[in-house]
Amino acid sequence: MVLPNFLLFDILPGVLRPRSDANCLQPSVAEVGRLRLALDGFNADISRMSSREWLESVSGRQGDGIFNLPMKLFPNIRDHERKWNDLKSRASGVINGMIEGDFRVLLTMDGHLRFVYAFLSELLRRGIDADEWTIILMDINSVVDEWHDLFCPANVRHSCGDILATKIEPDTALYLNFCGLGGMAAHVLKCVTEHAPQRPVFLSLSRRGMVPFFGSLWDLTQAIHNMLPPSGPIVIGWQKGAQDFITYRLTPPPIGAQPVDAFREQLP
Repeated sequence: MVLPNFLLFDILPGVLRPRSDANCLQPSVAEVGRLRLALDGFNADISRMSSREWLESVSGRQGDGIFNLPMKLFPNIRDHERKWNDLKSRASGVINGMIEGDFRVLLTMDGHLRFVYAFLSELLRRGIDADEWTIILMDINSVVDEWHDLFCPANVRHSCGDILATKIEPDTALYLNFCGLGGMAAHVLKCVTEHAPQRPVFLSLSRRGMVPFFGSLWDLTQAIHNMLPPSGPIVIGWQKGAQDFITYRLTPPPIGAQPVDAFREQLP
């Protein structure tokens, strides 16, 4: 049974309640449990929904209403409109790069599927059949993967694993999205330098608290500089007064590319 229109809109307030913990942007055990209970009660299977059916069900809107902010997906976010504009800008930039390279499959990371919502709604806004595109979500957190198992529409697949180490098919673009790198800079560097010559690669980083001018993080920032397209990066700042979250579209580095010291201050 496919969920009737707007039912997800009705149940989300009970599933996604306000949280103040550090990991509030990724699904929790409690949220997964509440969602599973709600879906079981309706004998519902979201995985059979088309992109438009899913967008309408989540947003509670039809027609052009699906292109607006789905507030009930953002109970833990302040400044909702700015965050929504950030998501739309990133989705638009990723879609542009994929269309230019003739790619229709995207491997990425997403918690509650807020980016997925922005991506699918942007495709439909452009008059593109979103169901002809495929999103593959990967996360090392099994709880997040459980949420994806319950909440993804038909054209969104998922698996539990390390996106930085997984084998990627030739027809697939890559979007890495990190709120914080921690000690992963060397792994990210290896991943983007391996894949940028073969496919569109997009990388989002938060630069809050980052000091990039040493070790593997410095190597990563130099690699980012060398792989920026001639038109420059997609730059998105969504926290007032600072560009705290920046998205790069990466291309193969030119032969013999050298680090540019003057670029240091522009990188996260």
